[in-house]
Amino acid sequence: MNTTRTRNIALFSLFSALFFATSPIFCDAVPEVEPTPEMAAPAPDVHVGMDPAAPVAVSGKQAAAPPVLQVPVNSLDALIDSAKRQLDQISAILSALSAMINNDQVSTLKDKQETLKNIAELSATIEMLRYEKFAEGHTDRLSTYLLQRLNADVIQHLTNALRGTFTGLTPYKSSIMRKLPDQAAMSIPNMQKTAAENEQKIKALLKLADCAGLRWYNHAYRKVDRFVITPCRKHSIPQRSLIGLSLAGLSFYLWRLYNENHFRNHAPDFIWNLYGEQPIPGRRRHYAGVDAAGGHFEYDEDCFVNQDRLGPVGRVEALCRRHMGSVLVASGAFALLVAKCRGEWEQSIRPWIAKKLSILDSKLKGGACLKEAQKKQGIVEDVTFNDLVGLEHVKRDFSVLVNYLENPESYDRAGLTPPKGILLVGETRTGKTYSVKALFTEVKRMLKRNGRPEEFKFYNLGASYIQSYGIDYLVRLMKKEAPCIVFIDEIDLLTLQRGRGDQAQARLSEFLQCLSGALTPDDPKNQVIIIAATNKPENLDHALRQHGRFGKEIRFELPSLEERRIFIERKIRKLSLSPMLFDVPRLARETEGMSYEALHVLINNALLNARLLGRVITRTDIEETLDNELRHIAEVDGRNVPEHERQIMAAHLAGKAVALTKLDAHTKLAKVTIKPVMSRIVEQLSGVELIEKDRFKQKPRFEPGGVFVHNTNDTLAVQSSDEKRRLCKYLLAGDASEELLTGSCGYSCSQGMENALPIALSITCEGLDYLKLPKHAQKERFDRAIELLDECKRQVTELLAQHRDEVEAVAKALLEKETLSAAQIEEICANLHRKVAEDVLANEQASEQEAAAA
Repeated sequence: MNTTRTRNIALFSLFSALFFATSPIFCDAVPEVEPTPEMAAPAPDVHVGMDPAAPVAVSGKQAAAPPVLQVPVNSLDALIDSAKRQLDQISAILSALSAMINNDQVSTLKDKQETLKNIAELSATIEMLRYEKFAEGHTDRLSTYLLQRLNADVIQHLTNALRGTFTGLTPYKSSIMRKLPDQAAMSIPNMQKTAAENEQKIKALLKLADCAGLRWYNHAYRKVDRFVITPCRKHSIPQRSLIGLSLAGLSFYLWRLYNENHFRNHAPDFIWNLYGEQPIPGRRRHYAGVDAAGGHFEYDEDCFVNQDRLGPVGRVEALCRRHMGSVLVASGAFALLVAKCRGEWEQSIRPWIAKKLSILDSKLKGGACLKEAQKKQGIVEDVTFNDLVGLEHVKRDFSVLVNYLENPESYDRAGLTPPKGILLVGETRTGKTYSVKALFTEVKRMLKRNGRPEEFKFYNLGASYIQSYGIDYLVRLMKKEAPCIVFIDEIDLLTLQRGRGDQAQARLSEFLQCLSGALTPDDPKNQVIIIAATNKPENLDHALRQHGRFGKEIRFELPSLEERRIFIERKIRKLSLSPMLFDVPRLARETEGMSYEALHVLINNALLNARLLGRVITRTDIEETLDNELRHIAEVDGRNVPEHERQIMAAHLAGKAVALTKLDAHTKLAKVTIKPVMSRIVEQLSGVELIEKDRFKQKPRFEPGGVFVHNTNDTLAVQSSDEKRRLCKYLLAGDASEELLTGSCGYSCSQGMENALPIALSITCEGLDYLKLPKHAQKERFDRAIELLDECKRQVTELLAQHRDEVEAVAKALLEKETLSAAQIEEICANLHRKVAEDVLANEQASEQEAAAA
């Protein structure tokens, strides 16, 4: 009996070990995405709500609702202000819906373009009523009542469209002006009640807008995910439950094995029925006979006297005893198979299953999660050449490539094969990746037009990915997936350059062989297009840029003035707003040097600020974000600066601002502030400041105020002699203004003379290098430059003295507001001139009256 029990325990332990070894639940966690290249380029970072990149909240977490009126409304002015705020919230909801639809986040629409058109018309109607019919100063009861009726009417129109499945928005037809209301409806208590009802309706509308485009199963699965799936994952409930059940089963089995009578008397009935009695061996039975084919068979088999009283566990145990030898052989073979296949399971099968489950999870959630599902499925965002702003040379070169891929054999036979290795060179965030995605979309559309299957695939590989998996993996990928487009971003990080060590030399040689083999396929239909991007082409070996490798080089530059204007207009129109409300030409001028991505982030941050305040984005939001993102003006200065220091800074900066407006220079004033401004960060190698201490001086993190300028047109920084002289006058105007208003200059606000000296030397040296001149020539040119600066300072002092009233007025306004725009300075000067003209006219009238009286 002891031998039997020992054998049973051994069998049970063997199967338990195999179960725990092969179960994926108890294996180490692996990423949800398989270790293969992403089939699509990463989508731009997205945001929630009004941000055009991420319109809805997911996983059951709703975005925070904008603040609404919480205090009781007691006056007519407060009532109309609350109604206008509610109208702003409605505009913000329309803007968010438009952004969702433009980013393909709403898949339930019947007609996307018609819906966008209706949203734009409704937004235009609201803006017209907001700025024309109900402008500032209209505080009568009828205007307040009509504005509340408009809010309620629009809220109801949107609620009807968003309730249930959002399939589109019908044209809005206002009915608030059909008949005049009675006096009871326009009473203060009734309008207070209407204001409170509109607030509650807006809260409900916000929730509906967050869920726009979600179907019933998306809502159901999100609740299941929130209350069931997420807690189970967080607390490892499936793993712990399986471990508990396994331990309970083992305990019951050992209980029955060692004390069957006690187990029968005290175990629950369903447990006893599951296990049953222990198998009791009987006599071996001999079987002999003739099979269906006429052959003779003969074998012996163990039998059990209590076969009918065995439960499921007992029958498995009896089966194992009956075929003990076969079970041991099969168990050993199974264990060996598991040991051999475990690596394949961990590297391929299990990640594939995890990826499919993750895609299903994202699709069931819907909304913003659909982007993640498309990314994992290899579905590239549909970006066409029409979506590219500017970049005409890129469109032309890529169009040649699309035409070649339409019929490559005809081009090859004529000897007109275009380069299939392309290197994109330019500053970061200037549209390199975006252009490659547009190329892939155009290739797919070309194949669809020609009735060919969408056989092309797109692989976006980073340099770190290639370093991890090696060049061999890249070669196998291109041979296996041809025809395809392979995009390698930041290729300079692969260190493909001679003289960087043996490892870099070997990698360069391997990469060159890879390009030579992949770009010259035997079959013209299996074309491989390799496109690489870099912002440091000097870090690439010269052999990479030869014909047959990256034979075509396309340059990307920062957007021009016109391109910035078009880009900003497109972003604003995607929100169903009018560009006329944002002074887009001025924004384009003042954002010189910003990339497309920087402009995108600028508008997105302005949208986030507007959402925090619960209203639609305005020009003020973009201006504040521009101060923070581009000009780096500190929002709050916690220092208690003495008043006399603030007066010195205001006098200094006011003089520079006024001088710039009077000098008629090509550089124009944008804004002036006495708030702290963050210093420009300069990149340098780590440790260089320890070697060259004189060159790398520690700069203060913040500078005391600043003047911000812009150019009216695109410029190459080519200046005439007169323009350089005007620039010197502008740099010296701050010191001259200090002397004019305060009586002296401490030369501590800025380094005007130091900054103007190189400009003056460039004039006096007449194009020669000052440092290469002889000593006597250096002294002569330097003295002439100092004389030139003295003359410029004298002239700008006279200019400021002629406009002293304007300088004093701007300095006084700076002390009060701390930051002034060019428009505000023009308004201050205009008001001052108007006041002077009125005083002159009044004096003339008084003189005429005195003369008449005399």
